[in-house]
Amino acid sequence: PVEYAPPRYEDPVYVYSHVFPWLPTGQNGVSVKHLGYFNECGPNVSLLHLDPGASTSRGSAGWLEMRLVVEGEVQYAGQNCPAVSRIYCPPGASCDEMVSRSGATLFIFQTAVPGGEAPRR
Repeated sequence: PVEYAPPRYEDPVYVYSHVFPWLPTGQNGVSVKHLGYFNECGPNVSLLHLDPGASTSRGSAGWLEMRLVVEGEVQYAGQNCPAVSRIYCPPGASCDEMVSRSGATLFIFQTAVPGGEAPRR
């Protein structure tokens, strides 16, 4: 028989993103809303906003990251990514910069993978 871990949450968790403040990231025109960090290894969820003309830096991380464009559009790895596009960044892989000419908002989901590191808080 399969043994499951005891539940940690009794009810669904609802997050009201409109009451979270946009915080600066240190990159011009890029801000973030930290929505929640659950459990020891994630998921870590946030919203990322790029003003028109803003861009993020290249980088890599030891965790899985999924980016979902919810408003606007970004250019990533030579591809135009309009709303409802997804960008997958596997653990340890180099992730290109994102550029938004018109502005964009993305939902960011990060979580650890077996043997990998947990997302930073």
